Amino acid sequence: MDPGNGLDFGDWGPYEQCPSGTYVHAFQIRVEEPLGLLGDDTALNGIRLYCQSPNSAALVTASITSSVQCWGTWREVQWCGAGEFLVGMALRVEEYQGMADDTAATDLVMLCDGGTSLEGGGICWGALSVWHTCPPDFAICGLKTRVEQNAGLMGDNSALNNVIMYCCKVTP
Repeated sequence: MDPGNGLDFGDWGPYEQCPSGTYVHAFQIRVEEPLGLLGDDTALNGIRLYCQSPNSAALVTASITSSVQCWGTWREVQWCGAGEFLVGMALRVEEYQGMADDTAATDLVMLCDGGTSLEGGGICWGALSVWHTCPPDFAICGLKTRVEQNAGLMGDNSALNNVIMYCCKVTP
């Protein structure tokens, strides 16, 4: 699932997938707070997904990330209800700013198969993409992120620019 509104700065990181038979049950984002008028804002810096087996009493079996930039802090983990998995996503992205400060992705909202939407807790700059959801009987199981590397002190860092989420068929 590609949200369709991401920017093109940076390179695609590696594809990461939950261990076989597990699916994404929760997520967490790394966000840099706004730095003010003279700061170089990056907003969304990374996404971490938490995997769980449909047959496991354990809350988390594994966690996965793709490329992550270094600024900001990890927000609180957003959990689906017991026995639920993430099946949809929408990415908030601030459009290209030209000569001004670019941030690219600023927040992530995800959808549990029970219908609950979970806000990542990012910055409210930019517009949210349309919802993208897995087919019936599928759940999110992997991701890769497009992240701009550090542009240095005089550069304009945008950090996370885009994400693609992957769906796998849920097998009980």
